[in-house]
Amino acid sequence: MKSLFVLITIVAIALTASSFTNIATNNTTTEDAVANTKYDIKIKNDTDDAVSTINTAGGGYNLAKGVVTTIKMEEGDELFIKEKGKKGRKLLTVTPEMDGKVQLLSKL
Repeated sequence: MKSLFVLITIVAIALTASSFTNIATNNTTTEDAVANTKYDIKIKNDTDDAVSTINTAGGGYNLAKGVVTTIKMEEGDELFIKEKGKKGRKLLTVTPEMDGKVQLLSKL
């Protein structure tokens, strides 16, 4: 009888410890997912010329005249006009509100 009680107590303690570990792990995973959310930033080049850009997260994009270009970016990333191979004028800083909405290049 005592051994059954000890066994039940050990199992209960193990299950409790396991549930605390799962809670801690799930919180970390949720925070990481929020921090790495990618937004679809859509830019329409409504100007008369093609434009090259540089993204602070790495990479560059060519915005063809009259075309909507979608760029995956994270909150806080910045997009610049590329001038003579370097960062020029800043076009935008990504916010969650920009996700999926078309930004007109002439207004940036």
